[in-house]
Amino acid sequence: MISHRFMRYSCVIVLLSACMVSGSAWAQGAPARPGKDPAIGKWKMDAKKSRFLEPGDRIMAMTRVYSVDGDKVKVWWDARRGAGKASSHTFSARCDGTLEPAYENAQIKCSYRNRSWVDGELIDDSDPAHRYYSRVVAPDGKSMKIIWFSDPERKRLKDVLQ
Repeated sequence: MISHRFMRYSCVIVLLSACMVSGSAWAQGAPARPGKDPAIGKWKMDAKKSRFLEPGDRIMAMTRVYSVDGDKVKVWWDARRGAGKASSHTFSARCDGTLEPAYENAQIKCSYRNRSWVDGELIDDSDPAHRYYSRVVAPDGKSMKIIWFSDPERKRLKDVLQ
């Protein structure tokens, strides 16, 4: 009788463990909600840690602010290039894979790869060289990289803003 009871409890424990593991895996792969996005907050680029393939693309300073905008994430940034030219833009996106208006004539399409990683495409005729990107927040939440690629497969690295 003890062995039968032990077998029954063992089966229940194994079943509960399997449910917990599959639930945990599902939660990690689930798209982030705007309020749960680890990028929410203010970020300043470290020019010494950032890398630029073309000298003309070099950014000397950048501040980015991510905030919740309903069911979207709002992004605002101010950048200063090496030549002193400044630019500032803002847009809000759901990051669910749909094409949305960004700023001026630009459009944005992005999607969550996981909670900390967003792959996107910025369609801006004034800057066709910076079209494909990934935004990655470190697991500790203390640093973020915006990685630009020259191809949609994200194999040819272009610039890294950190």
